[in-house]
Amino acid sequence: MDLDLPALLASAIHASRLAARLLLAAFRTDRRALALETKSSPADLVTQTDKACQEAIFTYLRRIYPDHAFIGEEDDHSAGKSRFDQNRPTWVVDPIDGTTNFVVGYPQCCVSIGLAVNGSPVLGVVSNPDLDELYYAYNGGGAWLMKGNHVTTIELPDPPIAHRLPLISSAPLSHDLSNALVNTEYGSDRRPHMVQSKITTISSLLQIPVRGIRSVGSAALSLCSVARASSDVYYEEGIHSWDVCAGVVIVRESGGFVANYKDRASLSDVAASEPYDLRARTVIAVRKVTDKDPDSAEETAARMSVLETVRKHAVVGMVGLERD
Repeated sequence: MDLDLPALLASAIHASRLAARLLLAAFRTDRRALALETKSSPADLVTQTDKACQEAIFTYLRRIYPDHAFIGEEDDHSAGKSRFDQNRPTWVVDPIDGTTNFVVGYPQCCVSIGLAVNGSPVLGVVSNPDLDELYYAYNGGGAWLMKGNHVTTIELPDPPIAHRLPLISSAPLSHDLSNALVNTEYGSDRRPHMVQSKITTISSLLQIPVRGIRSVGSAALSLCSVARASSDVYYEEGIHSWDVCAGVVIVRESGGFVANYKDRASLSDVAASEPYDLRARTVIAVRKVTDKDPDSAEETAARMSVLETVRKHAVVGMVGLERD
């Protein structure tokens, strides 16, 4: 399928600005004014702002791309699983990733807009308006970060300045993760076996010991943290396509590695070029491990050593984890 990815990116950035303005206005309002509902659990929240942001994004993109398909977190998924149309590009949107953070006023929430073709991510935009940060990437175009008020400004007087990711040159990542800052999430599924499996992996990592573990409350922003080299590894089981579609592209275009896994054995077999399965509900992302080219033999060998450590300590393979 022949797509004009730069033009699609421009549309996605404009849509993100429309939603970011709504998010930011609500984020800075009285917390008591938020209309709050729960979905699958008391920890799975949705607000009227989530719904308004998704509506703004979909209305704009549908007007430009009426033949495309659309999947959003705030769709009614009760009738079945999310379906990717293999014959049409599919926009995959989380209008507010990090709704709990949004509700309490913690500035780690974002608009996440991804585009998938044949179920594989090809473009991503992640916007955190409270921190004035907008991440974006498309296949073959590199990963970038814009900062400043253009995150929410619709009409820009001058072209914004973008910074290529990663932002910093990090020291090589130790194969045993002893110098790693690791991101993961507890998620909204609080069934005892799900919670215990996550606690077990965190305990195992801490006993390596890794330098630290962070849980920011947003899968999209965790992926962007890996892309900018502010953290080294991100893993999670139980995520959905809208949580990661945009971030997967941003990490890969920054020179990092992203993959799915079914269990500990399958992770050892993944390749950097393997298509990411948006319906698999697992993700492991690793920043560029060495100072060599991302496709070099040295980078590949070092990455596999890191993945072996992740496989040993952080991969459980959850029982009852259904595909999207």
